[in-house]
Amino acid sequence: MKRLATMLVLVACFASCAGQDQLTGDRRDVGVITEVFTAMPAQVEVGQPVQLRIRLSDNAGTAQQLTSPTAQIYDFWVRKGSREVWRWSDGQVFIQSLTTTELAGQTSKIFTATWHPTGTGRFTMYAEVKASGFEQPLMGTVVVS
Repeated sequence: MKRLATMLVLVACFASCAGQDQLTGDRRDVGVITEVFTAMPAQVEVGQPVQLRIRLSDNAGTAQQLTSPTAQIYDFWVRKGSREVWRWSDGQVFIQSLTTTELAGQTSKIFTATWHPTGTGRFTMYAEVKASGFEQPLMGTVVVS
């Protein structure tokens, strides 16, 4: 009986801490680097912030070099259907020079942005690391009411 009570408490804790409405996003391994995209929360009301995050984790014991064609290392954007409604990099200027970012062995780097939705519906969130080898954007879905 004591064991059952403990299990129920753990299930309730996990359900409240990691509910479907709290987090959305993709995960992918690129060589020895794991990239994880999260958008939080996955359900929000118009005007409330959605936190976007890319975490790059070096799983090797040695430093990894990420090479980007410009000073823009990452980007986030949001689409509703086929229409882009927001892009983090809009209005920003990036130096047009080859850029190297070092990720030390067994460490992580995090890039963030905040989106404030102005309309309702289902939105697809995208995150992209703009470095060699990171060819596909990561995705998640946010519902705005």
